[in-house]
Amino acid sequence: MLQVFRNSAKGHVGKIIVGLIVVTFVLFGAESIVSIAGNNSPATVNGEKISEIDFQRSLASQQQALVSQYGAEFAAQLANSSLLRNQVLSELINQTLEQQLTSDLKFQVSDEQVLKTLADVPAFQIDGKFDKGVYESLLASNGYTHASFLAEQKELLALTQMQASVQNSAFNVEKIASRYAKLGAQQREVRYKEFSSVNFLSEAQATEQEILDYYNENQDQFVSPEQIKVSFVSLTQEHLASQVEVTDAQIEQAYNSYVAELESRVSRSISHIMFTEGDDLMAQAQAAIERLNNGEQFADLAAELSDDPGSSDIGGELGELFEGVYADELYNAAISLAAPGDYSAPVATDDGVHIIRLDSLESPTIEPLSELREQLVAQIKIDTAAQELYVVQEELADVAFTSSDIAEVAETFGVDVQTSDWIQRDTTQGIFANDDLKSAAFSDAVVFSDELSDVVRLENNDLVVLQKTDYQEEMLRELEEVSEQIASIVQLEKSRELMQQAIDSAVATATVDDSWQPAVSVTRVDAEALPSEVLVTAFELAKPSEGQPSISASAVQGDTAYVVAVTAVNEIEPSAEQLEASQNLSSQLASIDQLQLMFNLAREQAKIKIR
Repeated sequence: MLQVFRNSAKGHVGKIIVGLIVVTFVLFGAESIVSIAGNNSPATVNGEKISEIDFQRSLASQQQALVSQYGAEFAAQLANSSLLRNQVLSELINQTLEQQLTSDLKFQVSDEQVLKTLADVPAFQIDGKFDKGVYESLLASNGYTHASFLAEQKELLALTQMQASVQNSAFNVEKIASRYAKLGAQQREVRYKEFSSVNFLSEAQATEQEILDYYNENQDQFVSPEQIKVSFVSLTQEHLASQVEVTDAQIEQAYNSYVAELESRVSRSISHIMFTEGDDLMAQAQAAIERLNNGEQFADLAAELSDDPGSSDIGGELGELFEGVYADELYNAAISLAAPGDYSAPVATDDGVHIIRLDSLESPTIEPLSELREQLVAQIKIDTAAQELYVVQEELADVAFTSSDIAEVAETFGVDVQTSDWIQRDTTQGIFANDDLKSAAFSDAVVFSDELSDVVRLENNDLVVLQKTDYQEEMLRELEEVSEQIASIVQLEKSRELMQQAIDSAVATATVDDSWQPAVSVTRVDAEALPSEVLVTAFELAKPSEGQPSISASAVQGDTAYVVAVTAVNEIEPSAEQLEASQNLSSQLASIDQLQLMFNLAREQAKIKIR
């Protein structure tokens, strides 16, 4: 259980915490799902509705992942496509089916089981210790409350338990494992010959006609892109911050907020002894209090007396205390305990009567104002500057609109005019990697009307206005300018063609001579003995016939390829270690098949409606 949550800290896209817990199955027939029109429930699975909220949240997560992986410009082409929407809906249908299957098989997880694991999640820790503020902040940034996260974790942990149970029930066929072992132990005598296009360059000189033909057929490769040089001014947050004056009152207010934030991050873990069975629960609890007062251990009494099956065998431990998870009476009693080891008087709730013990109490260290003053001043300046930027943005826009020269803007705001090198529409370096700034630079108003651009706010909140200083439109480069480049391209293509002809000839003759590498005896896992392409090809070949090797060409990797010959195949008896490894592999594959088969059956029998 703990490993599931430890692993969950490694995710970085979308639902960071729980993304690695779910095992998603392939949904057969997903390509038949049609696009979604606006509807409160885009699909139902066996009568259970998939909410529009869940769909939109999952869609937004996928869209953000596309932006992170491919950049805003390319991702925009896919973000609202029917393909992505269908994929998101397919995943939600899968998840719903899995949850229904888990419920049907009676797999359940309690709040306490989840709460006990939270302290061990690295993503929720600072310096190796659980931090309530980090926990709540991380949940909020991913669209969760504590209650919704807890509910989802319960579902996912129950799903994980169901999957493990089904996989463990898989039947492993010994003959299959034995076959895997024999294949793994098999040795092959391999020879190969390497071919490189470099060796054919001298025979592949490009003629003038070939250069001309290539130029005419591939002119799009020789177009000089549209480019522009600009002068610009940049109003930075740091520049505004340097002009902010901070008062003592602001510093005091910031320090008080700091103190209040740390005080709210007190972390408590608790245990309990719970009484739910009997005629007089309060009397049972009071008797337990007397035994505690007489020196008996809380954990021993929890194991002996507690009616909570989820915690009695672990000393009554409930883990981290969270408001809203437990009954108010229990929560209030817990937070009233002053020191670890203190325990409460009997507490009655709707679930029974409890004795609560405070196991640990951790409070962040509050630094004195004298230690934080410089840091607080810097933060106040940054925050104030960030707010003022929105006012300054309007002023900058007004000045830029009424100015004919970027120097006027620079003088008004007391900053320097900066100049750029050539900028192209696909520039990825410096501030002009920003798509909005490039769009402004290449706008008709800037390029053709010599106007100052609109104000552009960068990712770091800097404000930029620019003006054209030079411009070159897209144009086809002259043949003389690119002829050497084309000659190299044509020569390389011809050398590759000659290399392929030599490879085809070597395979056709099926003859192994002294120009080939000496024979090497290898197994499938001898990665260092041969080039990887040679090893893969060698074990794809059929067994050689008597006196005649099996020969084939490997896949061409750039300008290098191999012709591979297997001259003999030797069946070796597997070792005990190989047999054990094969049995483990066979069991894993059988487990996966068992789980997939069960899901496929549920999928086939499910009543799914797409709206």
